Amino acid sequence: MKLFAPILLLALPAALRGCDELRTPNFSEYTHIPPQGIPQGWEFEFNPMAPDAISADSAALAQGVHDVVVAIRYTNRSLARNVIINVEEMSLQHERPDSLSLTIPLFDSDGRPTGKGNFGVYELADTIRRGIPIPEGYTISLSSPLADSITSGISDIGIIIY
Repeated sequence: MKLFAPILLLALPAALRGCDELRTPNFSEYTHIPPQGIPQGWEFEFNPMAPDAISADSAALAQGVHDVVVAIRYTNRSLARNVIINVEEMSLQHERPDSLSLTIPLFDSDGRPTGKGNFGVYELADTIRRGIPIPEGYTISLSSPLADSITSGISDIGIIIY
């Protein structure tokens, strides 16, 4: 019994840190991708500060700092081994948009899905910004240069803000 108390004291902080992973998003929105893949010229704009934004808590977004995440849902029948996503962030405080390109591996070198999931449906998330304030008029635009035939099997792409 004397050994149990020190072990519990050592394990408790680790268990509490694990709870940090279950954060509630302040905003999340996905766009559905047709079964044939991401259409050529496709671009979707996410506006978390819009009054009609889905699941947005604009008061929570306007305060503090946040992490911005791009999420992709796909099936094990996806033809793409990697997906390229172009990200453009804009706000009323920026004269020019901030741009970056992500290459997200959907499968490892052995052909196993890298995302988490079950029954042939997987999800991957890639954090693009950590600890940023969300400025007024903040929008994120996502696009992909890949042909729709290559991206067949990708079902949804979205933005999550914690």
